[in-house]
Amino acid sequence: MENNIFSSDEKLIPEEAYYYWPEGNYLYTGEGKSIVRYIFYKTKYTTFENEILDRFKQEIRSSFSDIPNFFGDEELLRILLGCKFNIKKAVRSLKDSIEWRALNLTDSFRSLYSKCSHLLNSGAIYIHGRDHRYRPIIIINASKFDMKKYSIDDFCALLCFNLEFAVQKLTIPGQIENWIIITDLCSQPLKNLPFSELRRIIKVLQDNFRCRMIVNYVVNSPSTLTFAWKIVKNFIEDHTVRKIKICKNSDPPEMKKHVAPNQLEEKYGGKAPNTAAFWPPILPDGPFTIPEESQSAHLSNKTTYNEYHDIKENSIYDAPDDVPDDEPIFQLIPSLSLPIFRKEMVADEDYSEPEKNNSLISINLSFPEEKSEEKIEIRSLRSDGGQTKENTELQSFSSPKPKSKKTCGCGAKICQIF
Repeated sequence: MENNIFSSDEKLIPEEAYYYWPEGNYLYTGEGKSIVRYIFYKTKYTTFENEILDRFKQEIRSSFSDIPNFFGDEELLRILLGCKFNIKKAVRSLKDSIEWRALNLTDSFRSLYSKCSHLLNSGAIYIHGRDHRYRPIIIINASKFDMKKYSIDDFCALLCFNLEFAVQKLTIPGQIENWIIITDLCSQPLKNLPFSELRRIIKVLQDNFRCRMIVNYVVNSPSTLTFAWKIVKNFIEDHTVRKIKICKNSDPPEMKKHVAPNQLEEKYGGKAPNTAAFWPPILPDGPFTIPEESQSAHLSNKTTYNEYHDIKENSIYDAPDDVPDDEPIFQLIPSLSLPIFRKEMVADEDYSEPEKNNSLISINLSFPEEKSEEKIEIRSLRSDGGQTKENTELQSFSSPKPKSKKTCGCGAKICQIF
C-alpha cells in the first residue's frame, strides 16, 4: 500500500465544510406542492411536507410488510418530491427503488466496482472540484462514450458508482446533499451524439438519485440543440427546465457565480489544469468561495458528524474478498481517515431533530400492480438498508418503461432525451 494518493492525513471533505449549515433558499424554495427541497437531513420540514409524508407512510403500511432502513423519512420525502407529491406514483417509485438498490447497491458503490473499473479512467464520467457550497462537480463527457466498445449498462454502472461514491464520501447529510453536473457535448453535430444513451443515463440519475442535482450545465452544445431546446422545454416539467442550462460555449457565466476558478478545469473556464487521469476524484484545495463573496460569511461555529465519519464503523474502503490487493481503486484509496472535529458540538437553540416514525417499516410488496411484473421478496434486510449477498450481481440498470408523454411532434433527436 505504498505511494497511496489518499493517505490518512488527506481529506475528501474540506474542514470548513463541517462548519457550513445551509439556510434560506439553500434549504428549499417555493411552498406547498411547488416546493423544491435541497436539504432533507437534520432540518425541519414544512407543515405541508409533514402532512403528506404522514399520508405516504400510511399508504406504505397498508401496501408493504417491510422496507430497508435506508428509506427513512428523508428518503421517502425525496421520492414524494420526485413524484410531485402523487402518493400512488410514489408508492410505485418506492417499490422500484427497493428493487434497484437490492440489485445494484447491496454494498454501496463497491457493488459496482467490477462493472466499471475498466472505465474509471476513461474520462466519460468523473468528479472534479466543488462549488462555493462544497457540492461536488460531476463531469459527463459525451465524446468519451465509446458505444462500439462498451455497452450503455457499462456507462450506467460508471455513473452510479461515481454518484454513490459522492453520496457516501463527498457529502454531509444536513449540510451538503447535492451536486453540480457539467454535460460536455464537445460541439459534436446532433447526429453524432449518443442521445439514447444519454437518455438512459439521465433516467437512471432522476429515478435513483432524486433531488440531488442542483443544475446541469450542458456545455459546448451545437447551435441546432440550442434551437431545439427552445421547443422541447415547453414539454418538460418547470423544475427540470430550471435545472438544465444549454450553453454554446464551455464556460457559462452562471457557473462562475458559484464555482471558484481553481475548482474548474481550464477547458471550462477555470484555472485547474485539464486532467488526463480521472480516478480517484480530483478535489483541489480551496478557496471554494468565488472572489465576490466573503470566505467565511456563510460558515457557522457549529461542527458535527464525528460519529458519522468514525472510520472503524463507517469504513467501506476495505477491498471485498474477490478484489486483489493491487487493484487500483483499493491501492489508491485505503481505509482513509476523514477530517474529524474533536470538539464539543455547539448546540443550536433553534434546531430540533425531525420526528421519525420507525413503526412504519413493515412492507408487503404484493400491492396491486398496473402491469404484470414479477413480484420480488425482500429477505434478510440489514440495518444498513442492504440485503444478504444474494443478488449482489448487477443485473440491469433498466427501469419499468415510462408511460407515454406528450411531445412536440417535431421528431428531433433532442426530444428523445428529456
